[in-house]
Amino acid sequence: MNEEQAARRKLEVTRQVALHIEKMKRPYILAKRYDWEGFRKFFSKHKDLLDKRIDLHHSTAFHYAAHCGNPEMYREMIEWVGEGDIKRVLRLQDDMGNTPLHEVAFTGEVEMTKSILEHEEEAGSDQYQALIEMRNNLGETPVYRAAALGKTDLLSFFLEDLQLDPNIHFHRDDKMSILHTTVIDQFFGPSLSLYLSHHFMHVHT
Repeated sequence: MNEEQAARRKLEVTRQVALHIEKMKRPYILAKRYDWEGFRKFFSKHKDLLDKRIDLHHSTAFHYAAHCGNPEMYREMIEWVGEGDIKRVLRLQDDMGNTPLHEVAFTGEVEMTKSILEHEEEAGSDQYQALIEMRNNLGETPVYRAAALGKTDLLSFFLEDLQLDPNIHFHRDDKMSILHTTVIDQFFGPSLSLYLSHHFMHVHT
């Protein structure tokens, strides 16, 4: 490839990036306005963009929709993805390493979590363990994130309903435990304190 061809290729790449940014501006604005119905309608007409980045943080439609509070809408959007592609889409990470499930853990939405795990099972994954155990750049699983943010209902779902092993989830890569994180982040209310202490003691007995 000569210099002229290289310059043309670079120009074309720049043009395509600019077109993509312009196209994704609409769902970005809709999400920031919490216009989730408009967000849903946009992607119903542009299903090919569901796994594409919406912003500079590499967030996709599924990262944003995790905050919509509507499990039925989330299920519908996942169903728009080809059956063979669901597993990949559910594992897409933003620039902080967060998957859509990490984002749902941030909201504490139990039903939304179920909508993701239902499709994970359908994709033939091993009891959704691989997805739940994915860690972000801080070494946090969705379970860790739910506990650190004080989402007791979701934490109860993970530990009691799904019977997940706290040994796997109650530490980060830097060895910071759930108890340390909740104290630092000041989410350590009395009920959460007792709940985490019980499970933390279980981990170390």
